[in-house]
Amino acid sequence: MRTTSLRRLALGVALGALLFAGHPAFAAPDAKQVADALVAASTATGRVKASYESAAEEGGAIAITNYKAVRTDAQTVTIPKLVITGTAERQPGGFTAESIAFDGGKATHGKDTVTWATGLVEEAVIPTAEEVKAESNIRPFSKLGMSTISVSESNLAEPITVSDVSMVLQSASDGSTSAFASQVGGIHFTSEVFKDEPQQKAIIDALGYEKFDINVAAAGAFDAAATEMTLSSLTINTADVGTLTVKAQLSGVSPGGAMTSNKESQTKSDAKLNNLEIRFDNSGVVERALDMHAAMIFGTRADAAAQAKALVPIGLNFLGGDAAFQAKAAKAVGDFLDNPKSITFSAAPTVPVTIEEIGSAAMGRPDTLPALLGADITAN
Repeated sequence: MRTTSLRRLALGVALGALLFAGHPAFAAPDAKQVADALVAASTATGRVKASYESAAEEGGAIAITNYKAVRTDAQTVTIPKLVITGTAERQPGGFTAESIAFDGGKATHGKDTVTWATGLVEEAVIPTAEEVKAESNIRPFSKLGMSTISVSESNLAEPITVSDVSMVLQSASDGSTSAFASQVGGIHFTSEVFKDEPQQKAIIDALGYEKFDINVAAAGAFDAAATEMTLSSLTINTADVGTLTVKAQLSGVSPGGAMTSNKESQTKSDAKLNNLEIRFDNSGVVERALDMHAAMIFGTRADAAAQAKALVPIGLNFLGGDAAFQAKAAKAVGDFLDNPKSITFSAAPTVPVTIEEIGSAAMGRPDTLPALLGADITAN
């Protein structure tokens, strides 16, 4: 299943590009000022056109109707009504808000659509256009919550549903983002999602899966002074499949650069990998895969594991002359297939390595990657 930029648009352009928080508040702006500031912030990078139908006070809040943002690649976000409470002007411009509700929204790109029933951010602010352009290091909000999300894509036969999305951001004394925690709960889809893709559907059916239930959680922190980001944990848990856990530390990354994309190419070239750990804990998929292969070769699960282990060294040939790491990797994979509990890959380079350097090595000299990354792999 492919991941489109549409999802990032739904959770990013509609929120992160528009809502920033944490600065001193002053007088309350009127409805039109707030709506105009929202449009100015949305369009600051030149990649988005934004508009609204009306802005008025409503029951002590500000209501902005039919907000619409269209990116230059035709990705579009529409929100029937933004309801903003507790607004106040701020310096150097823009405004803060106690909350911004964005219920009933939709993001579209061609035939791909994301919809949600409810959405709310707390302690939010719309920044100035200059702050958006400069990728100012400002906490985007304190809390975000969305519910009843549906993702429809042209290559999927049925929608994927998501129960809820939440995010909590902590701020440093200067108002910048210092830590984050997020969850995407209740991701659900059936195997019928892939019925228009026969090869994928055949594999899923052979593995015996009829549905998938997934939960994702992430937590980390920023050190603005050191321009470091620590991903304490990113977990993707799929019932009856397994849990993928990623931990990492990057340098040369600021909260502003990591949370926006105005200078995406520069952020990529500046970012360096300090360390990385990727762990997979099996909860059923390996046994299913071995049983599927055993049926194909008219053998047992042990026969399938033995055949797979024999193929591992061939699969590691791309590492070329690094015989020591090839042997270590082959042993770890073999041990995992014999007793499929967990397998862990780690990287601890002697000095931080740029993401660009890693990509170049992967494309041109993959045999240098283990030494470059200080790589290790273990099982169980």
